Amino acid sequence: MCRPCRAGRVGRAYWREALSRTFGAVDMSVPDEVERGTLRTSPLGQVQAVVVDGDPMRAVRTRRLAAGSDDDHVVVKLLSRGAARIEQDGREACVRPGQLFVYDMSRPVRLTLPERFLTKSLVLPRRVLGLSESDLQRITASPWAPTRRSADC
Repeated sequence: MCRPCRAGRVGRAYWREALSRTFGAVDMSVPDEVERGTLRTSPLGQVQAVVVDGDPMRAVRTRRLAAGSDDDHVVVKLLSRGAARIEQDGREACVRPGQLFVYDMSRPVRLTLPERFLTKSLVLPRRVLGLSESDLQRITASPWAPTRRSADC
């Protein structure tokens, strides 16, 4: 089942809330000029597939939000359009279209999407991956790409 939502001039607060409900509690920053966005979710057993087409935004999961939540999900995200900067576990990375990246919602994270973007994500329980804590920390905020990584954002 797909559940779409649209953001408009009167729907920015709803847009921020929908993204937080889908990916876990985050502080959302959306510029005033944001006029649209589409969020589609499809449950796949324990995993949720999510497609987001939106205008610029920033999502921050602080230590306080991570500590106050029992959210143990990992997000595997493909950037299809736009640019992104992901920060987690002491690393920062620029992400370009075609790159995959991972972040863990049980720890602080910052995701900045400075321009119109399209992402496709799988949100899954950490236990599904079967990775140790150290292995999971090694792969967060480290883009994987079929092409060479770019150092500039």
